[in-house]
Amino acid sequence: LQLASLHDVIDQALSLYEGLFAEVRIDRRLAPDVPARRLDADQMKRVLINLVDNAIEATDKKGTVVVSTEFDRAQGRVRLGVADDGPGIRPEDKDKLFVPTFSTKRRGSGLGLAIVSRIVQEHQGVIRVEDNRPHGARFVVELPA
Repeated sequence: LQLASLHDVIDQALSLYEGLFAEVRIDRRLAPDVPARRLDADQMKRVLINLVDNAIEATDKKGTVVVSTEFDRAQGRVRLGVADDGPGIRPEDKDKLFVPTFSTKRRGSGLGLAIVSRIVQEHQGVIRVEDNRPHGARFVVELPA
């Protein structure tokens, strides 16, 4: 783990999507006060790429994906969010999303979110999924600041 900027990791990951999907808009809503923290930048980039890939697929490659950060100074937590405006995740699937071999995709192996969850845990963080209002899904990664 090295001291690094989460925003730099986001910039590197999102640069991979520039010009790839004509009907997908990726918005950044990055809080200016997010502190640098010790992290494995390559692994966190993998987390972000997996979440953004899933979000793009959820929108059927024609929607909006929002990548956001916030710093909760009182709790000493940094939050990274990836939200989409797709159809959302069925309530009965939410508890199984991070289990290896579970997939909601016909071609999915079910390993992507399990690996994401493991990387987040190795950073002493947690990941959860919630509904994105008015529709879609939002994945939230919380890391100690």
